Formats: sequence, C-alpha cells, structure tokens
Amino acid sequence: MLATALTTGLLTAALPGTTASAAPSGLSGDFNGDGYRDVAVGAVSAKVGTVSNAGAVVVLYGSSSGVSAARTITQNTPGIPGSSEKGDRFGARVTLARGTGLTVSAPGENSGDGAGWSLRGATASGATSFGPSATGVPTTGAPNYGSVLP
Repeated sequence: MLATALTTGLLTAALPGTTASAAPSGLSGDFNGDGYRDVAVGAVSAKVGTVSNAGAVVVLYGSSSGVSAARTITQNTPGIPGSSEKGDRFGARVTLARGTGLTVSAPGENSGDGAGWSLRGATASGATSFGPSATGVPTTGAPNYGSVLP
C-alpha cells in the first residue's frame, strides 16, 4: 500500500539511481543526475521480506516520457542503518532536508520510540539515523506510536 507521504518531484536529494556514480545535473529533485525530476513516496505499510509493516521509500525516476523505473529503499538496503522490523513503518514521513537530502521517519522503530534517517549522496552509504536514545531524549511516559498498527 503506497500511502501516508508523497513528496513531489521538487526533492533535491541524490538517492541511489541507475548508477551510483551519476553526476549531479543541478536540477532540483533529480536524484540520479539524469536531468529529470524524480518522486519519493513513503510506503509505510510495506512488507519487507516476511516482516509486516516494516515500511519502505519508493523513488520513482523521471524520464523524457514521464515517471519510469523505481528504486525501493528499506532499512535492509545496504548503507541504511538498522534493519526492517515488524511495525517500524519506515517511510511514514518523507521530506526534503537542507535542500540537499531526504529525511525518512519510522515512528514504530525501537518498539515505538521512533527514529529518523538522513539520506544523502549518490548512494545510500551516506545515510545516518537518529532517535531518542542517540539524542538523549527520555522516552519514559511518552506515547507509543509503534502500537498504532498491528
């Protein structure tokens, strides 16, 4: 199910494309450097392997004839910190970050504590993650958003 977050082709991240060495075109939202704007969609309820509601981000690449090939990014994608777990809901929110990257949230990460990822560069190898434990934010008594979906 593709739902919850659709970020238009105005993104300016350089996510994994058809080639890891694609040169930037300078066009806002052109992830793979081919001169066409691309689209990123959060697929919050996506099943990853046998893991339910793990979530994913689907990048749809633009072309001269419109949107074409897609790339799916999950917590199991090489270079993305962590691993897909039931109820993580990776991709619940997909947003532009600092004009040069993409942030992805997973409100169910770490049993509902939640976490975020910053994706940048020509490949997912530049991704970093952050959550309450990494930033020192206490989670005792906080609502558990990870329990919203079965």
